[in-house]
Amino acid sequence: MIQPGRLVSAAFFLGLFTVAAQWGTALAAGQGSSGEKPYKVNEACRKGDAQNCKVDMKTYIGWRTFNAFCSRCHGEAAEGSSIAPNLMDRIQQKHMTFSDFVQVVASGKKGSMGVMPAWGQNPNVNNKFEQLWAYLQARTDGVLPPGRPGKLRNE
Repeated sequence: MIQPGRLVSAAFFLGLFTVAAQWGTALAAGQGSSGEKPYKVNEACRKGDAQNCKVDMKTYIGWRTFNAFCSRCHGEAAEGSSIAPNLMDRIQQKHMTFSDFVQVVASGKKGSMGVMPAWGQNPNVNNKFEQLWAYLQARTDGVLPPGRPGKLRNE
């Protein structure tokens, strides 16, 4: 007979294994070694035309996830606030890699401004690391203006 405590322990470790597998998949799917950008944007985005800006589905899902879970602390445009840093500066100045990004988002971070929660156990975030990275890279590269982007057709 299985003891209740052992069943909970097994379920907990199975959950951790599943999350670790998702992180591994996300890390493998990050920016390619060829230097290819993880996002696609139209020319309107590159010109700062927020009204006609359109992005690929991955970047759009990244914006949507950021808007739902990250913007309340990091600001609607990822430009920071009084309680959380500007993410574009962090990515650019620290030469952050996709692997570094996943580690911070999954595990959280205690910084000089406060404590970022760990999102690694949240199924609404932990399977969208690649999409968040695409959105933040486009913002960091200056090719995606603030605001809700449109979706490119055929994506």
